[in-house]
Amino acid sequence: MTIPVPCGWLLLDKPVGLSSTRAVSRIKRLFQAKRAGHAGTLDPLASGLLAIALGPATRWCAYLLDAPKSYRFTIRLGRETDSHDAESLETAPPRAEIPSLERAEIDDLLSRFTGTIQQVPPMYSALHSEGRRLYELAREGKVVDRPPREVRIDRLELLADRREEWELEVSCGKGTYVRSLGHDIGKALGCGAYVSQLRRTELGVFDEAQAVSLEQVEADSEEARLARLLPADAVLPEWPVHSCTASEEAALRNGQQIAHEGSAGFWKLQDAQGQFFGVAEVLETGQLQPRRLMDR
Repeated sequence: MTIPVPCGWLLLDKPVGLSSTRAVSRIKRLFQAKRAGHAGTLDPLASGLLAIALGPATRWCAYLLDAPKSYRFTIRLGRETDSHDAESLETAPPRAEIPSLERAEIDDLLSRFTGTIQQVPPMYSALHSEGRRLYELAREGKVVDRPPREVRIDRLELLADRREEWELEVSCGKGTYVRSLGHDIGKALGCGAYVSQLRRTELGVFDEAQAVSLEQVEADSEEARLARLLPADAVLPEWPVHSCTASEEAALRNGQQIAHEGSAGFWKLQDAQGQFFGVAEVLETGQLQPRRLMDR
């Protein structure tokens, strides 16, 4: 019996304690896929939405990496950790008294962290310094200078104030470290803070309501498992579509340009059967130039 080649997106509700790499590996094995990848790493201590691409859909992971993301997270006040989360041991900063703030004062404080801000990446991150990952150096007790980076915070809202813990929700752009955000809020309060819980709720066009648990996927029949996959072009819902004739598809697959009467920008390509097979860009000449195509 021929096993169907999986192609599409599985939205996994990643549990705490499982790395993104191991989550992808388990899904890849369940689907018997030759290729698998994810768009946006979640730390082992984080849960929530992990978008996993299978088969030819892996070619579209890049279209989610720059997408906006949303998280719910909890910060523990009055304590800090080297990792800015619960992975390392708590320490009490010199001024650990937690201030008593009214809601308006909290909202004012959080507003300072919205918009385009400068953020120092944590030592416990996958960024490189002189050819080594920062987290490798951190685990050896080393600290290196990390230049601040510009990140975008679209929304930062307090959901609950439990005196020693704040539950927050943030919508942010590419490259934002929620752990650093929690640490910086603690510095601004003067008492220190670290992220004790973190859950991704949105990633681009996807949200947590669409996600399924690993246990659900494992319990599925092969047919039900494949039925869970969203199409490869689900990451491009607003893009216009150019429906190709067989000869146009052949030309595009050979790297040739074809005539096009639509507006400038990027277009999704569909074959004569209405199946997505790639993306192309309209040039100044009005011709459609292939940019990334699905494997046959």
